[in-house]
Amino acid sequence: MGGLATKRNVLVLAALLGVITSILVYRFLENAQAASKNIMVPLVVTTQEILPRTVIDPTMLTLVRIPLSDYPPKAFRDPEDIVGKVALTKMPKNAPIKSDDVADKGVKLGLSYTIPPTMRAVTVAVDPVTAVGGYLKPGDHVDVVATFRIDRQAVAKLVLQDVQLLALGTRVEKDRMSNDGARPALSGGKDTATLLVTPSDAEKLVLAENEGKLRLILRPVGDVARIPSPGVSSLAVVGSGAKVDVQPAEQSAPAPVVQPAVIQPTQPVAQPPADSKAPLAKPPAAEGQSTSKAVKEKALPEIVVIRGADVEKVEVSR
Repeated sequence: MGGLATKRNVLVLAALLGVITSILVYRFLENAQAASKNIMVPLVVTTQEILPRTVIDPTMLTLVRIPLSDYPPKAFRDPEDIVGKVALTKMPKNAPIKSDDVADKGVKLGLSYTIPPTMRAVTVAVDPVTAVGGYLKPGDHVDVVATFRIDRQAVAKLVLQDVQLLALGTRVEKDRMSNDGARPALSGGKDTATLLVTPSDAEKLVLAENEGKLRLILRPVGDVARIPSPGVSSLAVVGSGAKVDVQPAEQSAPAPVVQPAVIQPTQPVAQPPADSKAPLAKPPAAEGQSTSKAVKEKALPEIVVIRGADVEKVEVSR
């Protein structure tokens, strides 16, 4: 009987201690809750309505103080933790901002969130040759050389220097590289390159692509030097002493001009002046002619008329 009474006393004592412990825990939680209502903590809330895809700036936020017991989960206590993030949902005025409502700027939200203020993104057509054999990767820095034709000469000019490559085709730079440090490179065939430029450089780039041909030149990592370049022409490359045949290759030679042959008499015939009354000289008499004929020829002078190859003698009467 004594052992049974001892066990009953132990059970009564354990039950009594349990009741006392429960009362103490309840009193502690009640006091802690009352104390939390007296503790005020900061909470970041909106000063205006914020639409989705809006980059949050300091003017959109303010701090209020609320009891610790009323603090919402995943809320922010410091505005600096939110400034620069992008709103994912519509947030009303005076509403607390939770970590699920915003996201960091990056390629996951779109290329526009990777462009710094006052800069622009311009896309140009490239291929594996004009894009350094396909070795370009998003994040690289390049120079842009354009070739034109001016006054029948080819001209090459360095139009832009130290330009960041934002994307190749639809591939953009990732926030983190893969484990082996690789990033996607330009694939074979035609593609596009998106460059980060200022508005004035964007004008130069668009005009250069429209009027000539572009080629991207890869820069070393960390090289930010800008080298003045006046450009170069084809005449400077081949030299000023180079001669160029401008005559057509199949131009026919001019036909030769045939001059008519002129037969001159064996002996010059003296012609008297028009106003002279002196008798014309006659050629010497041929051998075998009679003396009377010679006398007659002296009496009647003759004129020798040459018409081409014909020779004619005309007697002049007194």
